[in-house]
Amino acid sequence: MNVASSFALLIAAAALTACATVRCEHFDIVVDAREERTRLITEPRGIRTDELGRVHRRPHDRLVPSYWVRSEDGHWHEVSEHVY
Repeated sequence: MNVASSFALLIAAAALTACATVRCEHFDIVVDAREERTRLITEPRGIRTDELGRVHRRPHDRLVPSYWVRSEDGHWHEVSEHVY
């Protein structure tokens, strides 16, 4: 095994170890307020070319709801529609 492959193996092992330490933890909060917000997202819906042959994306704007709850300590947390 040469030095380059040993180094690559060491980097891969470190990356996998770092990913293993990240985990989601559920926590309970007491809801003080609820709010449904709407945000605008732009998604590509294909491509087009202009008169000079340049390629452009065709954007598509869409309104997406997001659900938020405020805890007693004043912090806002985004939650899924099911939890809301």
